Amino acid sequence: MKFRKAAAFAAALSLIVCGARMGFAANEEADPHIVAEEAGGEELRSLSDGSVLPEGGVLPAYGDSLLDFGGTEENEALLVGASTLPSSYRIKNLPPVSDQGAYSTCWTYATMNSSQINLLKAGYGSGADFSEYQLLYDVFHGETDTFIPTRSWYDSPGSYMYSTAALARNYGAGDAAVYPYNISKTLSAEEMIDDIALIDHVIWPGTWPTSQSDWKGDAWEQQTLLIKQLLKSEGAMVVSYNSHSERDTANNSYYTAWGSGSKPSPDHAITLIGWDDEKTTQAGSGAYLAMNSYGEDSIYDENGFFWVSYDDASLQDPAVFVMEEREPGIVRDPLAFSWTGTGLGLSWKTNRSAKAANVYTPDQAVCVDRIGLYLPAGVSFSVQLYKGLTDSAQPESGTAAASASGNTEYKGFFKADLSKAVEIAKGESFSLVVQITDGSARYFLAEGASKTYQTTAISEGQSFYYDGSSWLDVKGGVTVSSQTVNCGNFCIYAYGYEQLTLGDAGLDGSVGLDDLLLTARHVAGKSSLSGSALRAADYNKSGAVDHKDMEGIAALLL
Repeated sequence: MKFRKAAAFAAALSLIVCGARMGFAANEEADPHIVAEEAGGEELRSLSDGSVLPEGGVLPAYGDSLLDFGGTEENEALLVGASTLPSSYRIKNLPPVSDQGAYSTCWTYATMNSSQINLLKAGYGSGADFSEYQLLYDVFHGETDTFIPTRSWYDSPGSYMYSTAALARNYGAGDAAVYPYNISKTLSAEEMIDDIALIDHVIWPGTWPTSQSDWKGDAWEQQTLLIKQLLKSEGAMVVSYNSHSERDTANNSYYTAWGSGSKPSPDHAITLIGWDDEKTTQAGSGAYLAMNSYGEDSIYDENGFFWVSYDDASLQDPAVFVMEEREPGIVRDPLAFSWTGTGLGLSWKTNRSAKAANVYTPDQAVCVDRIGLYLPAGVSFSVQLYKGLTDSAQPESGTAAASASGNTEYKGFFKADLSKAVEIAKGESFSLVVQITDGSARYFLAEGASKTYQTTAISEGQSFYYDGSSWLDVKGGVTVSSQTVNCGNFCIYAYGYEQLTLGDAGLDGSVGLDDLLLTARHVAGKSSLSGSALRAADYNKSGAVDHKDMEGIAALLL
């Protein structure tokens, strides 16, 4: 079982604020948008194997072939409040411009830039610097399920889906001061999960139209509005574009025309941080502001920033990475239960009364309080946690202990709180039973089987499918529309923490005066707690150890 634990530690690098010379409007929140999807009959969609690779540092985002997972070029978004979008906008607080050097790993830098910028936008993370190296290492050094590099792993292209899969299992948001880009450094299993922050959600809004007839048309304009909306409401966004187009040096801008034939291929991942409808480019007015990863002295931009036209035909694969709103160094749920190392790889939907489930058996006493799912846009989901299974092959044979439910506006990866934290004893099996519904249709999202870009494995007793009458082990394949589907495990994640006595900052099994003194010294800056001690001292689970925690611990001693 992939059982993940993320340690916590302090980060110390300073952040900078982009100069006012760019002259954009201040940050402001935007209204959400709604994505409508049509429910269909029973369908199966398999992902492409990604064997045809573009030149550069990004791979095709294999999820875009999942038409029943939210669509791409046919995305008809209803943008609520789109008319209120300002003519220019820029996210203010930015980390230093990074430099990927000679390596084709722009996708890791774009991911970490998006993550850090969006944490700053939420008011957290000043002084943090997330490690691109740790993320890169984690993507290509999983256990039985891992991505396969196209060349040397430290110089391998990737995509936003690679990053999402790693972050979903508590991989890859460590401290760059501890894990700098050093290709000679081998990370231990503990170092691979030594995170200072954890992902909250990743939005995959669907890519730009792939038909030339839609270029610069209504569908293209709709995508432009959607990108702007998300930049305001969610934050900085990873996108890919073709960096080999000619740069307009006078305007510091890029533009790739469609030309003839298929859509131009992207080769470089960047981070969008704003826009300006009046910015002049080779295509006319209107461009996104991008943060690059070639350093501040690059000849390809100005101080690490440049513009890309709204109508750049190569634009592709947007994704927004949003971390949990907590100061780096204190993570909420360091334990992650998952059978899927490479994330979403296969989906189908059916009109049957069907359910999916994963079963886990921890090797230590834990508390589970959160779940994670890949979800299409415009669906509802419900999750039930059963503990104390009497039959590990029957996911509903235990006691229903907690639940979670909700609905989505966007597609992507999301976490949700359970109705309560559930204590699970060492060796006690528990299950997460999931339904994802869109009208009468049910969605099922699984890891794909081994292909040219990934290796995966599945064992009995891990994932189960309910076909309306009985639970079936996915190891033996699943029958959908008279077709046997051999997929990987279901993408259903559980998150939590080792069972601790709140207030027991000394981790000795009881709460006493020493714990109060330890907590007080930490609050006063006279000592530093880390890892489990921090979680125990955070009596009110606020994400920080402060005077209110001291008051709570003191109350226990009265």
